[in-house]
Order: sequence, then structure tokens, then C-alpha cells
Amino acid sequence: MTNEKLEALGQAVAAALPGAVTGFTVTPHAHTVGELTLQAEAEDIVAVMKHLRDDPACAFQAFVDVTAVDWPQRERRFDIVYHLLSPTQNARIRVKIEVGGTSVGAESARNALLVLMCGPSLRF
Repeated sequence: MTNEKLEALGQAVAAALPGAVTGFTVTPHAHTVGELTLQAEAEDIVAVMKHLRDDPACAFQAFVDVTAVDWPQRERRFDIVYHLLSPTQNARIRVKIEVGGTSVGAESARNALLVLMCGPSLRF
């Protein structure tokens, strides 16, 4: 997927999920296609993941990994970062949420993983 298509995809997802997706960036790379990163609200991560999985224009059905980054200077000090793959679109995406040290952030992260791993049959 070209950088232009990644930009268009970021715009489309942000428009489809106003408030849930708070921004996006396409980071270009010199020798390969860039990377699309979505910033999302932790409270809305399940809706974001369902959209990325179920929308035919996205089809991010393969969970690659999840990690966390600690930013001690921030109030919501942790970024939870998901990496997804769309085999049909030949694209990767990174989704970031900010969470504090509360169980709400951990629950949002867990629910997002369940959506990705259990597929459309999972209901919340």
C-alpha cells in the first residue's frame, strides 16, 4: 500500500470513528512503504478494533503484537501499542492508546485483544 493510500485510509478511519480516533500519522521510510499510526481513545479501543477488523476497506484481521511504553512524565503514563496486518490490503497499522495505571486501561487493552483474537463472533 502506498503512502498516499495509507494517508487516505487514516482519513477514512478517523472520519468513520470521530472522537474514538483522535489522530493519525503516516511515517515515510526511504526504501519501503511508510507506516500508518492511529491514536485512539482507550475507552473506544474495542470499537476501533472492530472497525479495523470488519470494514472491508481495512480488513486488519491478523494480530501481530502488542507492547507498552512507559512515559513517567505524563499523567496517563502508558502507551499500549497494537500492530495489525491486513493480508488482503497488504498493509500494516499501528494503533496507540494512552492509559494510566488503572484497571480501566488494562480492561480496555484486554478487550481489544479479545476482539482481534476471537473474531466477529465475540459480542460485548
